[in-house]
Amino acid sequence: RPDDLRELYLSFAEPGSIGLSSIGSLLLPRDRDMEEGLQIMMNLSSSKGIKVDAPIAPGLIAEVNVYECKPLQCGDSTMVQVSKGTLALDGKIFFSSNMNFILKEY
Repeated sequence: RPDDLRELYLSFAEPGSIGLSSIGSLLLPRDRDMEEGLQIMMNLSSSKGIKVDAPIAPGLIAEVNVYECKPLQCGDSTMVQVSKGTLALDGKIFFSSNMNFILKEY
């Protein structure tokens, strides 16, 4: 459910994509060949930010309130801001033991 999203870390966000990566593709597109991903912070209750209508599933367009979207360079690490929740990782994002995400290229 998009209203449950608080943080999104993407290793790519290609234009025309469907799914959570479509949120990033509408803000700062990144193709699979780039050594850069995205860190996206969301907050439904905030009046600040950018509202994006993203195709998060076939036939489902959801409004998402993004208050921060910034590039995540290959090798960068960033601290997860939420204290609990579900994590979904793709093949280029790794966890370190101190709850940092690290974007790796391989």
